[in-house]
Amino acid sequence: TGPNEITTRWTMVMTFGLLPWKPQLVFTGTSLMGLNPQTGKFCSHVDYWDSIKQNDYFSFEGFMDVVKQLCILKPPDLELPKYWILKRTADYEVRKYEPFNVIETKCDKLTGLSGFDNVIGYIFGKNTKEEDFPMTTPVFTQTTDSSQVQIQIVLPFERTIL
Repeated sequence: TGPNEITTRWTMVMTFGLLPWKPQLVFTGTSLMGLNPQTGKFCSHVDYWDSIKQNDYFSFEGFMDVVKQLCILKPPDLELPKYWILKRTADYEVRKYEPFNVIETKCDKLTGLSGFDNVIGYIFGKNTKEEDFPMTTPVFTQTTDSSQVQIQIVLPFERTIL
């Protein structure tokens, strides 16, 4: 990043076990490390969180970022694809997912709920084997053009399309 500097990117995930729902706290950012050219050793180290703008030693914004993460409740016992958080900002996360399968349907934007009913029906037995399987998360929606929407539901890891 500059003379006698090294910048690294990091992700830290920790479980807050003192709360009954055991929320995961995720922090991402960069570390700027200064290098002493005479000794070749690090002489400074400063971390910058991606999720806050004020990165002072004790930042109220940083404190509130932690509190906000403690309040996140996730749906219990729903399978989701494995992923790594590469970057977490105040507004979004960048994730890298392991491969996974989805079922999908395309429908008219105005009748998007009927498309959701189609993929939910598939999960609850409206498939060739008439087999139910557990709900998963997340549900993806994507606008394909001005009138169409695509809805995808992740299949459980051990399942294939029926």
